[in-house]
Amino acid sequence: MTEELTKKITPESVLKRYEGIKEPYKVECLGKEWWICPGVMDPTKSYVSQMFAEAVRELTPRKGLVLDIGCGCGIDAIFAAEKIKDVFAYDINPWAVMCTKLNSNLSKSYGKVYTGASDLFNEVIDHKVNAIYFNLPFGFPIKPYSHIETPKGGIQHAIFDEDYELMKRFLKEAKDHLSTEGFILTTAGTISGSDYVLENHAQKNGYIKKIIREEEKDDEIFRIYELRKRE
Repeated sequence: MTEELTKKITPESVLKRYEGIKEPYKVECLGKEWWICPGVMDPTKSYVSQMFAEAVRELTPRKGLVLDIGCGCGIDAIFAAEKIKDVFAYDINPWAVMCTKLNSNLSKSYGKVYTGASDLFNEVIDHKVNAIYFNLPFGFPIKPYSHIETPKGGIQHAIFDEDYELMKRFLKEAKDHLSTEGFILTTAGTISGSDYVLENHAQKNGYIKKIIREEEKDDEIFRIYELRKRE
């Protein structure tokens, strides 16, 4: 993971990484090749995405079901499928769903990745799962820039979360999909104060939270949280 990914993180600097992308392209990340479709987050352009994917690869349980929300190119769902038989991957961006399906078909994972389009949990099959993964947007709590030229405005969903409404809604709804022993992995950081908002709303919604990974780069702190339902 390269140092330049963490320097001067602003809405403009993140959007600049996606300028001029009109066709699918291939990247290498964490030992695998991935196709990236226009309007879909590229894990090689995001330190947090790689950090989160490594945690998913390490912590995915070996039984039950896994749910990946905001699946993007499919990196987390496919790493989860290295360990578990059934992974359900959803994204609001149809290009991300297509990208995940493509990468899943090309992978040689142990498990099967089932894909679908959904605005958070709206279209999610009503199963109790052992793990939910959601690599939250970068967290800039402002209205998305209207000038972004990507299919369906897809990249906006991975960058902006106006007033943290997506995070708040996720934390409110996610617990209804967890099994008794299930857990959530999600991300936050000091870029926009999203860590404070996450911790506050996790407590309000009855979660026990634990920071399982924390890294500091260029005065920014990136965290991966494990959340479990309070008994």
